[in-house]
Amino acid sequence: MIIPLAIVLGFHAQGKIPDLEVQLERVEAAYQPFKSGADPLLSPQGTRSNASISAKFEAIAVKAGAHPMAIEAWIMALISAPKNLQRENHLIDKILLTKTVGQKQFARVFPYVVFMTTASSFFETGARVLKVVDLLVGKAPSKDLGSALLIFKANSMDDTNDLKWDVYNRLVEQYPGTLAAKEARTIILRKKHLQPGDLFPDFVSKDSDGKRFQLTEYRGKVVVLEFWASWCPSCERTIPIMQGVEKEFADQNVVFVGVNSDGGAQMVKDLEAKYKMTHRNLVDGSPAGPISIAYNIMAWPSFIVIGKDGKVVFRSAGIDAEGMTGALNRALR
Repeated sequence: MIIPLAIVLGFHAQGKIPDLEVQLERVEAAYQPFKSGADPLLSPQGTRSNASISAKFEAIAVKAGAHPMAIEAWIMALISAPKNLQRENHLIDKILLTKTVGQKQFARVFPYVVFMTTASSFFETGARVLKVVDLLVGKAPSKDLGSALLIFKANSMDDTNDLKWDVYNRLVEQYPGTLAAKEARTIILRKKHLQPGDLFPDFVSKDSDGKRFQLTEYRGKVVVLEFWASWCPSCERTIPIMQGVEKEFADQNVVFVGVNSDGGAQMVKDLEAKYKMTHRNLVDGSPAGPISIAYNIMAWPSFIVIGKDGKVVFRSAGIDAEGMTGALNRALR
């Protein structure tokens, strides 16, 4: 029987791919010691580059050609490459030209792409590395996986970068129903609620005496929310400064309210006695307490001044007594 040459060549070509997969797995295994045994997601500083291994990954990628396996080899070549502008650009160009990404390959490179998003400064070409992330997002086999990469990308970007908020908005609009979209929507709301000029959303809590507190009950007064904890050395140094600010505005229409992140009510009462506090303190329990989480408190101490109309007038991470005093005077006027 005569077998067409095309079929022979097809079987021959396909037969090479399993061999390349074995080679790829061996090179990946050889690369492990160069990561100092650290998970690249947790310790990008522990990830060491190796030119020889990067070249081996590249050789496998070239042999793989248009096979989906190529994307895995190209990305591993980039991850393992020394921090070099020319080398990184060369590898990124190859990755961006890749047409196919299989589900298997996507799953295998996913943790490395997450690493690339959260440690783009590890690369000489940080901005272009994020383009690689966008490529993978576009080729994700499901919206859940694509949106998961996008949320990592957005969370790794600086808060002052407007593109960060574009990514969050994209998640909400294009990936409805995913966990990443839910997280993005929450982050957008937190950002909005904490901007000067925006209405601070109402909340209900309890103070150290177990008494109910609701923010809107103080409408018509200026409210200072102070997020603090005893495990925070800066908070302890801030307490006497804030007590001075409280005395300065003692006879005016200002209410000072602490939001404590130490623990239960008794612990807060003990701390109030220790520091001779006279204002109410709400029990938030921990840095992951409901008030701190709802309003995206990322630093202790943090301060938010809310005007008589319920709108944010001032906010700061760390004490800024002069700025707060000025904000209080403006709010009272």
